[in-house]
Amino acid sequence: VVDRVRTMFASHWESEHFEHYDPETRGDDLDKALGAQREPRGSAISFAGLQVHPLGYQQRMLDRLQLERARHDRHRNLVVAATGTGKTVLAALDYRRLCEEHGKDLSVLFVAHREQILNQALGTFRAVMRQGSFGEIHGGGAIARGRHVFAMVQSLQRDRVEELAPDAYDVVIVDEFHHAAAASYDRLLKRLTPVELLGLTATPERLDGEDITEWFGGRIAVELRLWEAIDQGYLVPFQYFGVADDVDLSRLAWKRGGYAPDELSNLYTGNDLRVGKLLQEIERVVAEPSRMRALGFCVSVDHSRYMARKFTAAGLPAVSIDGTTPEHERSEQLRRLAVGELRVIFSVDVLGEGVDVPVVDTVLLLRPTQSATVFTQQLGRGLRQAPGKPSLTVIDLIGQQHRSFRFDQRLAAILDVRRGSVRKQVDEGFPFLPSGCHIELDRVSRDIVLDNLKAVAKLGQWRTLLDDLKSFDADVTLGRFLADTGREPVDLYRSPDSSWTRLRRDAGRTVAPSTNAKDEQALLRAVRRSLHVDDPERVRFYRGLMQQRKPPRTADFDAREQRLLGMLLWGMWGLGRPFDDLDAGLRELWRHAAVMEEFEELLAALDERSATLPAPSQLDPTVPLTVHATYAQAEILAAYGLGSAATPPQVREGVKWMEAAQTDVFFVTLHKAERDYSPTTMYKDYAISRELFHWESQATQSQNSPAVRRYIEHRARGTNVHLFLRDRKVLPHGTTAPYVFAGPLEYVAHERDRPVAFTWRLKTLMPEELFEVARSVAA
Repeated sequence: VVDRVRTMFASHWESEHFEHYDPETRGDDLDKALGAQREPRGSAISFAGLQVHPLGYQQRMLDRLQLERARHDRHRNLVVAATGTGKTVLAALDYRRLCEEHGKDLSVLFVAHREQILNQALGTFRAVMRQGSFGEIHGGGAIARGRHVFAMVQSLQRDRVEELAPDAYDVVIVDEFHHAAAASYDRLLKRLTPVELLGLTATPERLDGEDITEWFGGRIAVELRLWEAIDQGYLVPFQYFGVADDVDLSRLAWKRGGYAPDELSNLYTGNDLRVGKLLQEIERVVAEPSRMRALGFCVSVDHSRYMARKFTAAGLPAVSIDGTTPEHERSEQLRRLAVGELRVIFSVDVLGEGVDVPVVDTVLLLRPTQSATVFTQQLGRGLRQAPGKPSLTVIDLIGQQHRSFRFDQRLAAILDVRRGSVRKQVDEGFPFLPSGCHIELDRVSRDIVLDNLKAVAKLGQWRTLLDDLKSFDADVTLGRFLADTGREPVDLYRSPDSSWTRLRRDAGRTVAPSTNAKDEQALLRAVRRSLHVDDPERVRFYRGLMQQRKPPRTADFDAREQRLLGMLLWGMWGLGRPFDDLDAGLRELWRHAAVMEEFEELLAALDERSATLPAPSQLDPTVPLTVHATYAQAEILAAYGLGSAATPPQVREGVKWMEAAQTDVFFVTLHKAERDYSPTTMYKDYAISRELFHWESQATQSQNSPAVRRYIEHRARGTNVHLFLRDRKVLPHGTTAPYVFAGPLEYVAHERDRPVAFTWRLKTLMPEELFEVARSVAA
């Protein structure tokens, strides 16, 4: 316990979210910060002397935005996060980073539809940019002429959007982007052609059915995980109750994406028994139903109006709103809910714009929703903080679902899946929820959910995969098949004998014939082991090779590319297949055209989905490794030039001295299972901060051991130390886990003997996603 306290203290002390304080030099800054805390909530505060740092979840979102731009060349990005979680701060931090990356002051247009939002945004940008005079308001009678404009969309319309130059602003940020389908926003967005467009919203889907993601290629760039915001105290905790409603949906028609709304409406509208179950559950779990303020999300207009009538008749005043409800009437009903004249508002669409009342303390989920995004927004409507509101009560009516329904997707929105699979957490009673949260499933609904989660695995079962592929009229690529069926690559490669080649053959598609069935099967299993490949250099190089009809000759490549070829050889053939030379191994690979075609298509699909933004490695040019990319151990050894075609590269310890590269390599498994490691190798390795890492030497080593002296004196000796990390030894689908290259290390300090405890400094900061995993071990 004491060690854990020390560890967590060190993590806080080194955190970039804390600034060193000296009353002599920082006293005024502290006074300003305390003064800002005392100001009325919502007032625009500028304290330019303080450095604004992103919180952990904001850094993860910033990392994702950078990934979308730098890795995927996507410069129109939508951020979805619940109201009150700091979207404007995120936008300001993102703008500051864009200015730093471009090396100049970028012009910016921040657009909103309310003056209060503009004033708050201006204050936020001034604090982040540390410029008390940054930006100006355009609206409310004020006309802005500068390069940093915070504008009311109504004022822009009055001042004629057509007169704006399309490239007038480098960066355009639109708050409450769910309004963007309105004519005023539509004209503005069609007129402007900024370098970067950033949309901010808590509601990516609108009541009127318009799709705002059309401005972003149908994508949401980044979403805030609800459990993160609850953990940070930005949203209230939830009490979630799953209740079986005895409605069987398993035989309803299912089209890609969901049920037919008409069929759902027919089952739900007029179902008095279902309403009775809901009212009974409200009586059981809501402290004072006569004082609750609830939102109920329905499947159709008829269903919504039916629910409103039934609740009103039961003594809980309720109304229904839908796309035909006039704006002024909708606002009036929301006001009545807020002041307590109504107990429930039922709506047809879960994400109706304007349905945003902080005092909402109950959410009724009355239609099946598998989308994590939609489910997140349903809950987000009631998670905002309000005086006297300790938590949100969620009642979810759960029926027997179609086999294609995905409970795992919706539950992943409220569970930290790094702590275990959704199925495991359901089975164990949700042990890792944020503080103050509770999930309770009645016996029947728990069985329904668990049965569904077991059935999800069947998405990777051969018959299901085969039926889905046969449903396509024409032959499709692997990427298209995955996208259109809502699968990830791991769903196809769940079984060791599963492959795209085999699936296409079984479906009667044309596939190159096998010249050696045994070798082809071994290579197809190697393709399955390649799901980790995310280094853009490797992806481009290997895809180019796979498209060549003749095997490459190593003599035609430089030293770096020859090592990439070696990494390919051992990645595909494994360690049990030696060859006379590298060319012989490549010639043998080129005999299997179907394998090469599948590997190329898989690389394309992985590249499209990649969430990895590699950083420059600063290594010797002959070592083809990129910081923050992922590699199997044999690939890492081959990258350093270890081994040969006849002698595969291998290492059994967690450390390896690479003589030729003058480099010590540390292989670290963060979460060590006792069955895989002896007591003497259960080293305490964890991240202290995004920059500092705690690592322990082998248990037999003292401070005077030759290897330890080399670690300590690596700068003076001119040697290198490189760190590779993985979360666990084995991936969920059974293959050996690869390592993320965390980059070069620099010695900071050491203490103790047998083992020696080191503190290292990373030359490249860890991405927040990796840091969260590497830090969690310490706690």
